[in-house]
Amino acid sequence: MKEQTRRTHVLGKAALLILLILCLSASVCFAQSNPNPLTRAKKNGKWGFLNGSGSFVIPPQFDWVSHFSEGLAAVMVGKKYGFIDETGAFVIKAQYSEAGDFSEGLARVKVGGENIRPTGSTLTKGSDNKWQFIDKSGNIVFKIKADEVGDFSEGLASARIIKSNRYLRCGYLDRQGQWVIAPQFELCGPFSHGTAKVILGQWHWIDKQGKVLAEKPPSP
Repeated sequence: MKEQTRRTHVLGKAALLILLILCLSASVCFAQSNPNPLTRAKKNGKWGFLNGSGSFVIPPQFDWVSHFSEGLAAVMVGKKYGFIDETGAFVIKAQYSEAGDFSEGLARVKVGGENIRPTGSTLTKGSDNKWQFIDKSGNIVFKIKADEVGDFSEGLASARIIKSNRYLRCGYLDRQGQWVIAPQFELCGPFSHGTAKVILGQWHWIDKQGKVLAEKPPSP
């Protein structure tokens, strides 16, 4: 009887240990899949952020907000964009005419007038194309004259310029603002697992040297 009681006690402790490990694993997985518990919400025409309980922890005070990315969120005040942290404090003041999310430590921002979006592959009107990539302190890492730029992914960001024939073509920049893949495509998607999807007459896959792949890369 004592031996059976001892075994029951040991099994009970083992079961509790397994349950604890499972709970910790679930917590870690939840944290990884939900890197930021704050969600944006609108009230009375203004945007703020809710916590997991549905309460405003950053009061609705902005004209627009993005989701948090790498600890910062782009917000619009009037017609200018800046970045706040998770307490709602401005880390980078509202001063840009356009702004993207932080990705790989950098964010694309635009100074000057609003950009004129192309409706097709050509652009009939000029646009203010003064883009910058900034770090989380608001320091300019590099500037680029482009009509559109994308976020960084795997060390590269797409950018579109008007070629001499007035057609828009896109390529890819590195973190120093240098063209790694010259602008030659009609559309450029972000890099993922070493490849990106582009349009050059039709959809193609390219590697980080800009080489068109003969076959679609296998799923990771």
